Amino acid sequence: MATQAQSQGRYAVVNTLLDTTDVTLIDSLSGRQGDNGRIVYFAIKDGNLPHNLDGQNVVLTAKDSAGKVKQISGVHDMISATGGLFSMLIPGEMYQSAGDIEEAYISVQDGAGTVISSIPVTFTVLANNILFTANASKDYIDSVQQAVNEANSRISGLNDNLKTQQLAYETLKTSVENLAGQIDSKQVSMLNVENHFTETATFDKGVTASNVTSNGGVTAKTISTSNFKSDGTSIQQSRDGKNWHNLADDDGVVHNSGNEVLAGDKSLTGNTTLANVKTSSIKTGSVTANGLRMDFREFATGVEVWFTGTFTGDASYSWHDLGQMPSNITKPFSYVTAVVGGRSGIGGVSTQTDMLLMVHIDNTGKIQYQLRHGVENNTTDYKGIVFYVEGSASYFK
Repeated sequence: MATQAQSQGRYAVVNTLLDTTDVTLIDSLSGRQGDNGRIVYFAIKDGNLPHNLDGQNVVLTAKDSAGKVKQISGVHDMISATGGLFSMLIPGEMYQSAGDIEEAYISVQDGAGTVISSIPVTFTVLANNILFTANASKDYIDSVQQAVNEANSRISGLNDNLKTQQLAYETLKTSVENLAGQIDSKQVSMLNVENHFTETATFDKGVTASNVTSNGGVTAKTISTSNFKSDGTSIQQSRDGKNWHNLADDDGVVHNSGNEVLAGDKSLTGNTTLANVKTSSIKTGSVTANGLRMDFREFATGVEVWFTGTFTGDASYSWHDLGQMPSNITKPFSYVTAVVGGRSGIGGVSTQTDMLLMVHIDNTGKIQYQLRHGVENNTTDYKGIVFYVEGSASYFK
C-alpha cells in the first residue's frame, strides 16, 4: 500500500530508511498525458536527518502502465547538497501511457554508479482525451537518447560539411578554368618568361632589379627619378614635390632591433609598449608593528609591499592602527588592501582555527589592520592572538 509523501514546503520528502516494501506516493510526480518538462522538487532524508548528496547522483526509474521502462538520471538543480534538496526535470516520455505506474523507485548512486539506496515510489499519469493524441509508449533511457541525439547531430553536420566541400570544389574548379584561360590569352604576367606591359603598371611595394632601363632605352646602375636619387647602393635624397632632402645615414636613425642609445628628449605621440623597464632609482623603506615587518620597494611604475613576521593582534570587526608608511614611498592613489590567511589557537575556545588578516593602506599613508577568526557561530572579539604571516600587495603610481 502506498503512503502519501510528506511535504517540506515545495519539496516531496523521500526517506531512505523506509522498508523496501513501503511505497511513497509522490503527487508532484503525477501528470497528464502530453506533459513535458515538469520540474519536481525532492528532499531526501535519512530518517529525520537530511541526506548529504555531495558527490552523489539521483536516478528515477519507472515502469509505466504499458510496461515500458523509463529512466531519468541526473539532478536538474542541486539546491542544497548537504540538505538533500534538489529538483529533477521530467520529460514527456514519462507521461506517454495513462494509468498508475506499475513500479518505480528513486536510487541514490555514488560517483562510480554504485547504488547506495533505493526508495520505492509511485505516481499516476492521467488520460488527456481533449487535446492529446496518444502515441504508443516506448522505452526511454535519457543517457541513451542523448547519445542518439549526439550521433544524429554529428551525421547532420557531416552532411553539411560534404555539401560545403562540394560547393568549394566546384568554385575552385571554375576559378582554375578562368585562370587558365587568362594565361592562355596572355592576360596575366608569368615567371621565367618575357612579359610585355602595354599600359601603366603601378607597384605598391618596392621593385628589385639587377638592371633598370629608362624610357630612352639607356641601362644604368645610377638611378634618378622624379622623387629619388641613388648611387646604385643606397638612396641619397628624396623630393617632397619642391625641394630635395638628404636622407639620414644608418647611424642617424632608430632601428627595429638591437641595443641603441637615444640622446636628447623624445616626444612619443602614440601608445608605447615596453617589454621591460629598467631604472636605477628604486626607493625602499620598511615599517614594523605588532611583530609584522612591512618592506616597501618603489619602482618606476608602482610600489610592492611585502609582509612577514609573527603577528600579534586583536580579532574584531574594527580597524586598528599599525602606523604610517615610510615618507619616501609614494602613497596609493586611493587605497590598497592585502589579505593574508593563517591558523592559530584561541585560549579556552579552539586549539586551532583559521585566521584572516587584512592590512589596509590609504592615500594618506596610514596603515591599519583588521583580524577575523574562523570559530563557527562565534562573533566574540579576542585579544592577543599570535600567528605567522607572509604576503604581499602592489599598486600602480
